[in-house]
Amino acid sequence: MLYLSEIKNVYYMTARNFIVSRLKNKVSDAEKAMITVSYLAFNMKVCGRYDILSYDTEKICGSVSDEIFQTACEASDLFSDSQLAALLLFYRFDYSVPFGITALMLSELKYKKHDSILNIFCGDLSAVVDSILINPDIHEITACDTVISGIAKMRADVLNNYFFQKINCCSTGEVNTKFSKIFSCILLSDRPYIRIRPQVKYDKYPFDMKNISYEWLANITAGSFLSDDGKIVMLTNTGAVSNINEERIREYFIRNGLVKKVTALPEKLLGYTAIRTLMILFSRNNKNIEFADAHKYFTSGRRMNCIEEKNISEINSADSVTLSIRKNDFSENHFSLDPAAYLKKAEPVTNSVPFISVIKNITRGIQLNANELDELETDGTRRRGVRYLRISDIRHCLINDNLPVLSRLPEGAEKYLAHNGDLIISKTGNPAKTAVADEESEGILITGNMYLIRPDNEKANPYFIQAYLNSEAGNEQIMRISGGSTISTISLAALKNMMIPFPEKEKQNEIAERFRLKLNEIKDLSERLEKAEGELKNIM
Repeated sequence: MLYLSEIKNVYYMTARNFIVSRLKNKVSDAEKAMITVSYLAFNMKVCGRYDILSYDTEKICGSVSDEIFQTACEASDLFSDSQLAALLLFYRFDYSVPFGITALMLSELKYKKHDSILNIFCGDLSAVVDSILINPDIHEITACDTVISGIAKMRADVLNNYFFQKINCCSTGEVNTKFSKIFSCILLSDRPYIRIRPQVKYDKYPFDMKNISYEWLANITAGSFLSDDGKIVMLTNTGAVSNINEERIREYFIRNGLVKKVTALPEKLLGYTAIRTLMILFSRNNKNIEFADAHKYFTSGRRMNCIEEKNISEINSADSVTLSIRKNDFSENHFSLDPAAYLKKAEPVTNSVPFISVIKNITRGIQLNANELDELETDGTRRRGVRYLRISDIRHCLINDNLPVLSRLPEGAEKYLAHNGDLIISKTGNPAKTAVADEESEGILITGNMYLIRPDNEKANPYFIQAYLNSEAGNEQIMRISGGSTISTISLAALKNMMIPFPEKEKQNEIAERFRLKLNEIKDLSERLEKAEGELKNIM
């Protein structure tokens, strides 16, 4: 008899490395094929090599090539059943739900022994495996997705047959029961495959279902499975809770008492993105919404941050504010569900104005694909031509002196050339990068995910605006207006409507001059550092 708790700590990397080395250059994706090999090898180990041939393996793991079957035979001879089971069940991909996130979601749900539980948009079933480890009372769990992956099927098959669990693994269209506890990390699902579920009466919602984000489509779909007194925990991104074009969806959820709590989580919790994430607790008949800020509670890792048991306690008791749905006018914040909109205690700004009122023009940088750049870019030896700016060429609020050069200006690109005094803001990144074009950078071509902004010099000093955007208050403003699913992004509409302080021009110029003096210090230090690094190479 095998127990998950016993094989959790079994070292499986030797088996993983052996299988991947055997499959390298023989299959298109050795990492995924490795799971199929471990599944077949485990069954061979437990049932016998020849009995596996009678299994209807194609229903579970698809067609098996000769290379995969032969590798499975070798692995079954070399490794123990515990090593193969540990590899199959506990190997994690970048898109797998981290253990700490699953533990956090279960703690928020407050699972009880007889609750019916659903992991919707279950992906590779990693959250289901971890749920059973975290709470031994969970013996039965339903896992569904729009399309069930082969990895999920293989893991469910082994859990059901050898670990005495009952994992109901099926597509969302096949689920017709209600659940008291539902959880999902929608950010890690196979997003393009989320589809409208036929059983859901989407027409009852007062907004166009065809134009909503995957996150809200997932939330609504999950709600169709929820019992009257049930709870849903979904991990989502800041874009879903603050994008202006989904204001009506959030208004519906808020006004109908469907949101109980929103918690801001740390950055870099997921393998493929560093974007800020949030955990939303949905239930019915709520009169208040709790907003919590837990972004500082995590354990640092080499590449990612993680959530450990001590962090879960800290997150659950993080600073929060509870707002009455009836008494508070959420429309002031466009029905945002981002805790930053309610927890940040910004300094009162007198005489603030919309950003659009102090600028003449704003445009996004020219979009050039890789082929166009290859055609236009010089080999780096010639300095004549058109210099162009990338986000990576902005450091410490300054534009790099050594910009790449294009042989000619692309047709119709004149409007993307920077003038002396123009403000440049990156469209992506947190915090956003800023720079002001001076005489030396006049005429550079602004490309990619950047905004080129021409201030109204009679109203605003560009260095004053830059100073504000790089201040703590300015960073908070940028954070509030940023959205996006995997990359923090500033929309053009949000940037135009962003409120900025607007003191008298004399005060602006005073702040701008102090800011420029600090920029000159940074530039001098950078040049000295670059010179010293060059001299290091010539010491010997």
